[in-house]
Amino acid sequence: MRCGWLFGFLFLLSVLSYPRPAVAMTVLAEEYAPLSYSVDGQPRGFAVELFHELERRLALPPSDVTFMAWSRAYRLLLRGPRHAILFMGRTMEREDKVWFVGPIWVEDDYFYKKAGSPVAAATLDEARAVSRIGVVRDDFYQLRLQEMGFTNLDLGTSHEQGLRKLAQGRVDLVPMGELTAASQIANYPGLSMDSFERTDIHLLRSEMYIGFSRDMAWVEVERWQKALDHLRQDGTYDQILRKFVPQWRSR
Repeated sequence: MRCGWLFGFLFLLSVLSYPRPAVAMTVLAEEYAPLSYSVDGQPRGFAVELFHELERRLALPPSDVTFMAWSRAYRLLLRGPRHAILFMGRTMEREDKVWFVGPIWVEDDYFYKKAGSPVAAATLDEARAVSRIGVVRDDFYQLRLQEMGFTNLDLGTSHEQGLRKLAQGRVDLVPMGELTAASQIANYPGLSMDSFERTDIHLLRSEMYIGFSRDMAWVEVERWQKALDHLRQDGTYDQILRKFVPQWRSR
């Protein structure tokens, strides 16, 4: 308990002693429940609330969150200045292009198919042999699947588009996280979890990070990482996560 108090005290001192940046940050996200989504035009979700809590602890005003297609958000992040994406996968290709803070989210990813589909895919090799796998252009899944030798990718603009293609039989498989699948599908009108089924193909265990543009000073990024570490230590991380993912258990 004393160590936790001391850590918090030292963190507070570091926040107070570091000058606030004069330029506001542009924060971007895609529609991807339960991490980030909009309700009546207002941003909601685990990653949204986590980001705002980190800002509060860093004595920064809450940033507005702008939703857009992932590929556009990623291009803006690379261009900067002072841009952030609420969550993104970390890959070798992105390592020297983006500052990463996290991980903020960890889950197991599987391939999903249309319920009742005759597509027979029980291994990664069999998944490589299907006609089309729906992924978002420039998304983490596209990069990782290409690294794994997949050449049958159908590139779209959003996860919703990929799921609708899957429901219509226009693609054979779509990768999704086991924790996010139900919330993600429920957020799209006209789609139901009953329309899809998970295959036995465990694709990977993915980690999501907050991404910051490289023009930001590393010392500032370090403060975000320390704030996240402290937020995990005092239990706030689990508290926020259980609000959006009730089945969450601390790992």
